[in-house]
Amino acid sequence: MTVLRGTRAGLTGSGARSWSQDAPSVPGAAERADRFGAQIRLFDADRDGRFGLLAAAPGENTDDGHVWVFPAASGGPTAVGSWTYAAGSLGASSVDARFGAAIDE
Repeated sequence: MTVLRGTRAGLTGSGARSWSQDAPSVPGAAERADRFGAQIRLFDADRDGRFGLLAAAPGENTDDGHVWVFPAASGGPTAVGSWTYAAGSLGASSVDARFGAAIDE
């Protein structure tokens, strides 16, 4: 998954950040058919103008699905301090849930 920065003139590769499930500070490990980054969403939970990132892998653990939370930092989302959750984390059944197949506001 790659996050591009934007300017008034449009998108730019300058300052782009890229992560995978095998990247340092990203919990877990890449597995076949995880579909990491299939859904992504920027969020500003405390409305301070700094955005974190939600990244889903609906195929994680044979279609159970997980969502990663990349916290906000001064330069944009960061993998440092990232964490993951799934349907089971919320008390729901996780078997074939494809959790994260859709991330809405």
